[in-house]
Amino acid sequence: MAGCAAPSAAPAPEAGLVEAVETVEPPWHARGCGDCHAAQRDAWLRSAHARAWTGALFQAEWGPRHDPFCVPCHAPRATDPDEDPEAAARGVSCEACHLVDSVVRATAVSGEAPHPSRADATLRTVAACEGCHQVDFPHAPGVGLQDTVREWRAAGEIGGACQTCHMPDGDHAFPGGHDPAMLASALDVVVQAEREGLDTVVRFTLRATGAGHAVPTGDIFRRLVVRAWREGDEARALERELGRHMGHPLWREVRDDRVPAPGGGERVVELRLLGRDRPVRWTIAMASGSSHDPRRLEGVTHTPRPVASGVAQVDERPTPLR
Repeated sequence: MAGCAAPSAAPAPEAGLVEAVETVEPPWHARGCGDCHAAQRDAWLRSAHARAWTGALFQAEWGPRHDPFCVPCHAPRATDPDEDPEAAARGVSCEACHLVDSVVRATAVSGEAPHPSRADATLRTVAACEGCHQVDFPHAPGVGLQDTVREWRAAGEIGGACQTCHMPDGDHAFPGGHDPAMLASALDVVVQAEREGLDTVVRFTLRATGAGHAVPTGDIFRRLVVRAWREGDEARALERELGRHMGHPLWREVRDDRVPAPGGGERVVELRLLGRDRPVRWTIAMASGSSHDPRRLEGVTHTPRPVASGVAQVDERPTPLR
């Protein structure tokens, strides 16, 4: 694009699966765009799109295999990431979505841009997203590796196109599973603690009323971690991971215990704690991988992102979180 500066060093991979992302000096490929579109550039720098290639979890998966199947969605401007690591490090950058045949496409054009441009209404539709967010396993056609769009359609296309929730007011940070506010708004949570014999049974009732798909969605390694413990006894906390549990080969789904998309019912999780004389503390968090699969997360930090938390009095009637 016009105005691009000389290359600088590629951005370093993030240190872990979850890391506070701050606005940093933009890489060279975004600088030219940012001369006129600074707000969009700065938002993009905070997005998962900016780290589609350099992100720790992806790099952990890419490293052993270097599977070309991954490249079109994680490094769409790189023909060969090994030969051109600079292009790969761009991730899903400005030009990945907006540059076609040397013409910049946008939802609207002013006619005053210093480059060829055209209006393209598809950027407001699911078609702009589903090429990478609805992808089957390469060896198992019909089995979704990224199955988000299919889930949304099965739920009745609730909420409208992806951009309604994930690009509010044109936000190029693309809030989603990495955004704490969006995670918190995705679920309705009711927690009840009841005495049963010498134990306390903690019952979570989860509904995805603030999402248009199952929770979690997207990457098959994502987990919703439900955790509870008696007050003062976190060392004996119990937890359960909700997600798509895959077997061997990887595209064989063993079970899917995620929170269903709206209209698909609720997910009830019960944890039985030893003892019955204390209030129960609980948390729900989103993780980018399973803590029970160290092979896949070797060298990668497993730090869940908070979704909700609270205290339940034993035998207290269930009350909604909001």
